[in-house]
Amino acid sequence: METFRLDLDLDKSPRIGARVRVRQGDKESCVVEASVFDSGAQADLSGKSARFCCLKPDRTMVRDASCKVSGSAITYTLDQQVSAASGVIELAYFEVLDASGAVIDSTQAFTIEVEEGAEAGSSGVSEDYFSELDDLIARYEQAIQQSQSDYEAAEASRNQSFQQAQAQRQTDYEQAEAARDAAQDANDAKQTENDSAQAKNNADQALNNQAAQGLQVVILADGQYDPETRDPTVEGAVGKLYFVPTGEADEEDAYVEWMWVSGAWERVGMSNATIEAVSTDQVDSVVADASPQGEQVLNLTGLSYLWAKLKSWATSAFAALTHQHSAADVTSGTLAADRLPVVPVTKGGTGATSASAALMALGAASASELNDVRDSLSQVVTEAYGSVGGTGFESYASLIMIRFGGSVTVTIGFRAVGNGGSSDWVAVDMDRVFSLLGVPGATVEERYVPLAVADQSDQDQFGGLSGLLMTRNGQIGRRYGDEVTYGSWPSTSDLYKNGGLCATCTFHIVLPMKS
Repeated sequence: METFRLDLDLDKSPRIGARVRVRQGDKESCVVEASVFDSGAQADLSGKSARFCCLKPDRTMVRDASCKVSGSAITYTLDQQVSAASGVIELAYFEVLDASGAVIDSTQAFTIEVEEGAEAGSSGVSEDYFSELDDLIARYEQAIQQSQSDYEAAEASRNQSFQQAQAQRQTDYEQAEAARDAAQDANDAKQTENDSAQAKNNADQALNNQAAQGLQVVILADGQYDPETRDPTVEGAVGKLYFVPTGEADEEDAYVEWMWVSGAWERVGMSNATIEAVSTDQVDSVVADASPQGEQVLNLTGLSYLWAKLKSWATSAFAALTHQHSAADVTSGTLAADRLPVVPVTKGGTGATSASAALMALGAASASELNDVRDSLSQVVTEAYGSVGGTGFESYASLIMIRFGGSVTVTIGFRAVGNGGSSDWVAVDMDRVFSLLGVPGATVEERYVPLAVADQSDQDQFGGLSGLLMTRNGQIGRRYGDEVTYGSWPSTSDLYKNGGLCATCTFHIVLPMKS
């Protein structure tokens, strides 16, 4: 590859110097290195670009922007189209372009001699060549290729989306079918309700017909209306329809209708007045969001048809008021705590919404109740809390107190120490017991302790002995089998026959607990 070095000035004065020589058909075999001057001084080409231009001997042109600029030098490798036509290129030069691509200057012209090649047609066809146009065509072809790639990618994405949409449509169809089946079940149940409602409507219609038939018609005679205005001149009655002759020959307009309303006459219309009902087609038009105009009225038939349309629309637009979902339909999310069921104890649950409440529902005591029991249990050392007459009975009063809830349970024991006479008696000092328990002034109901059959007295006297009784004031006595006749004696006589029927006896009394 041969390099031709030229000095070219921007003043464009005629140049005398060596020519650039190439042979016809040469391709990128020649390089031109031009040092550019501006009126004899080196030109500053920083920030600028250059373009080679020439007019070939066959009058075709070359404009090539593939020049390189460095400092004040321009380097250009001749394109094959420069040597496509043999002869002398008298006009060849470089254009200087600014950053926007606009031509701001050009160099002196130089000469290129294209020697004829030995092989005809070796240079190809000589034609105009513009590198910017080739770049534009290349970019266009690249854009077409990119567009084709984008199209193929879009088609692939569309096919994928179509397949996904098909699958989703199938899923939606299956779900819709399930919903339709459920809606059909609901509709069947609703139909029964509708049949009942229809029976009511029929009955109401019969009543309405009877009411309409009850309207009385009165034809006013001469003297009861103004012959000029045809206005009634008499006082009317509520619930009657009055007819005033029009005086016209037309049979269809024979009367004017009047009614007595709120103490005054109200003209109703002509006797031949007709009412046109809204048709089902007009109902369909209204439901379809059209705006038909007219004086028609909605009668019961039209209302029934409109209601049927509304029900049909509501059935397709909304789910049934009462419907169910399979548990398998719940595939994501977490149910809120208030949506979880509370299963009663009778069905194997706890009947509670917390762990502590569940324990209590299953019979466990609460922590506070356990603390109450722990803090309330106490035992008093055995000692005499009563008094004895004679020698038969001693109250050793072993007091075990259990506070629970709003009461206290006290266990009081007694021990027999011998047989006494009929005048013997024993009593518990209840005031002392109440004071000890912190409930002074409390009272108790009488408590009865039945004796086992083996321990009951076998004597026939007084119907036999059935048990022991402690009265409200703490006195201990016996209760006879024939209580109706003999009552209950607060005496210890015969209670301890042969060592005592009840060597030790226990009474459980429940007292209110002092707050």
